[in-house]
Amino acid sequence: MKVTYSETGMVIDLNKKDKESVEKGNKLEAILDKDRKKVILSIKEKIKRNGGFEEGGFHIRGNKTTYKIYLEKRIWDRLTDPIPKEDWNNYFGSRSACDRIEFLYWGDNI
Repeated sequence: MKVTYSETGMVIDLNKKDKESVEKGNKLEAILDKDRKKVILSIKEKIKRNGGFEEGGFHIRGNKTTYKIYLEKRIWDRLTDPIPKEDWNNYFGSRSACDRIEFLYWGDNI
């Protein structure tokens, strides 16, 4: 997992090794290039809708040192599908109280 910051917000690039790690039950961790905060991505079966800006199935919490990001498994599976659906194309994005966050899955290409 690689986490960068662009003009539109946080960008999380994922690859096949990340998918395999999650399938083993692991969380993914990386350091955000902008402010050196740790980013932890966890995949959960269900995430309670918090309302506000966030898309359903997504939640982020942050403090001075860490961002904790949660994705529902159904979103993860669709995001990392090796044969992307036309309406997703290995991409998921959401607004949040922290900023906009985009997930891009590259398979073997990163």
